[in-house]
Amino acid sequence: MKRILVFLLSFLGVAVVLLGSILLVNRGAFRTLFENREGMMEGREWVQDTYSLRGLVDYVENNPERVTIVSRVLGAPDSPAVAECRCSAPFGNPVEPVCAGGRGRGV
Repeated sequence: MKRILVFLLSFLGVAVVLLGSILLVNRGAFRTLFENREGMMEGREWVQDTYSLRGLVDYVENNPERVTIVSRVLGAPDSPAVAECRCSAPFGNPVEPVCAGGRGRGV
């Protein structure tokens, strides 16, 4: 009986220390999560729908102010379809636009 009690207390002690250290290291993220619940819930209804291409197109049609579509001709850099731009990521880091091959509907 004593061994079981020592084991359980040791297990709970290690679990509390481990969980506490994880919370301590990530306290800024947890604080943001709980202080900005409305912002975290924004777009929740679109997550499941955008897994398919049709759902992604619906999202783009319904939220044009949040989406940028860039069309580049990879073989002709001086083509008029090329747009020199850099998109900003949420934290201000510039990212390159995604290039996709194939045919698509003109925008």
